[in-house]
Amino acid sequence: MLPSEFKQLWEELTAELFIDAFDDFLEDYSILHILVSIVFHSLNSLLHKTRISLIQTIGKMLNLPEEAYDQLENHCLAPIFQEYSLEVFSFSETFYNEVCKHIKEDIINSYKDNNLSIEQWIHSDHLKSFLKALHKLCLYMMLSEPKIELIINTESTHTEFKKSLHHCLDGFPKDGAMCTIIIPSPIREGKAYQGIKSSVVIIKEQCYTKLSEKSNSIR
Repeated sequence: MLPSEFKQLWEELTAELFIDAFDDFLEDYSILHILVSIVFHSLNSLLHKTRISLIQTIGKMLNLPEEAYDQLENHCLAPIFQEYSLEVFSFSETFYNEVCKHIKEDIINSYKDNNLSIEQWIHSDHLKSFLKALHKLCLYMMLSEPKIELIINTESTHTEFKKSLHHCLDGFPKDGAMCTIIIPSPIREGKAYQGIKSSVVIIKEQCYTKLSEKSNSIR
């Protein structure tokens, strides 16, 4: 995938794909933020576990000591992973089902006292389409050199909307409106990769205080 293709897919992810997948949660910003965080973390962590497992399996087949695994990856496997990333780390039904399992477990742990209906949403076609696109983006970030990082904090960050810095997920606000960051910019070497903006939703003025209180109470 070329850098320009990454940016194009990112824009698709944070436009129609996001709205279709998370439409039911757009009015509850605290839940939306945690769900997005869980989805990103579940898929990304499973990709990293798959990569580590592959390296360990091949290392053992070659009877290599564990201290040689980094060399095996950097000099032998990294070029193959990059060239055949979608084949090596395919979005198979097994991978998809495992991601859904992780998402469900993390949501249940986050909402022990909350009667949040998630089963149908987790296995919806809209979320699956979102996960397919996210899979390609996370895979690209994981295998890129230098690395591209995406850090989604467990607590939401509130700030004033600036068109030069933010992409609004659910409208066309004016600068100065209060918003919360849902998906931050991917970062490479301290800068937003490809100039990609952080994705935000606008907080209704009357909901701002309630949002801060609820975000703390549901943990």
